[in-house]
Amino acid sequence: MDDSIAEKPYTDENELVNWRYSHAKHRCMKGIHLMSYLVRYDDIALPVAFEAIRQSFRNPQLKMSAHKLTLLLHIASLNF
Repeated sequence: MDDSIAEKPYTDENELVNWRYSHAKHRCMKGIHLMSYLVRYDDIALPVAFEAIRQSFRNPQLKMSAHKLTLLLHIASLNF
C-alpha cells in the first residue's frame, strides 16, 4: 500500500480536494489523497487497486477501519 497526494493548489475544496499533510514535502498542501495497492514480484510492481480518499468535512481526522482495509485488500486480490 502507498499513499500519495495529487497536488491541486488552484482547485476549490470539496470532498476529494482538501488540505492534507504531505510527509514527502513536510508541509500541508491542497490536493487529492490517493491510495494505491501494488503487488511486487522481484523488480516488477503491478497495480491491483487504487482509491481516491474522500475527506468528510465533519470528520477531518479520517481513519481507515479494519473492515474497510480488509474489503480493499479483498478487491485488490480479485483484480490480481
